[in-house]
Amino acid sequence: RAIVACDPLGTGGWRDVVGPAHASLPDFVAIDCLPGGCVAAVCRSRAGEWSLRTFRVPPAGSVDPSQPASSVVIGSAAVEHGMVRIAAGRGREWLAVVGLPGPLPPLFRAAYAGASVRGVSPWRGARPGAAEPVAVAVSPGDEALLVERGVRGDVVSFHATDGRELLRLDTGLPRIVDIAAGRDDGLLWAVGGRPGDASRPEGLWRLDAVWEAGAQAVRPTCVARLAEPRALACGSARAILVVHGGSSRRLVRVDPAAVESPGGR
Repeated sequence: RAIVACDPLGTGGWRDVVGPAHASLPDFVAIDCLPGGCVAAVCRSRAGEWSLRTFRVPPAGSVDPSQPASSVVIGSAAVEHGMVRIAAGRGREWLAVVGLPGPLPPLFRAAYAGASVRGVSPWRGARPGAAEPVAVAVSPGDEALLVERGVRGDVVSFHATDGRELLRLDTGLPRIVDIAAGRDDGLLWAVGGRPGDASRPEGLWRLDAVWEAGAQAVRPTCVARLAEPRALACGSARAILVVHGGSSRRLVRVDPAAVESPGGR
């Protein structure tokens, strides 16, 4: 496997920036970009050891995956993984990881400086009795956004960098598998929905902030129907990237301004 970079607007090519990895090396499970041309990766070895690794990405060529800039062991788990997610803070040198299998912590954070990870620790700000988070993102204000399963729809909570919960809202959208915040406009995007559900179909959704009954709320709007969405990234306001599909997966770019909403509000 390799970590591959691509131009989100389609004007450039694709290139390996880390890899390809030898079969004896840990698999890349989840990745995110760090400031200064670095990449953070959650990895799993064949023996079930999980680690957090960072790599300095050169302007050209690729990095040998056997030579990370730093590597910190998270722990071991017998099962492989579900949907592990990682999100890096934009200004305070922290990152969060969700979705690791037990007995590993379902949510942890780590501090880093440049490409050096200082250590990992369980997230201490989770609400007692809250469901395990299934997705994580970072807002333009450097807040951690966590998604948990809810009754009518999944719930998104906003957290300060010290873990304190600031806001908690019902999204009205079920089965969210990933979220991301726009780099420039701060719009919140999600992929999720139910197969065959006319009002909440699978696909790319925009989670709009609205004011209802005297309180802040979320209004989900379907932007593009996509079967089996699995991952999401915001390249720019014109390039929302989504991985979808089952055994035959595809990476598609959605320009929200160029598509007509298929409904599902």
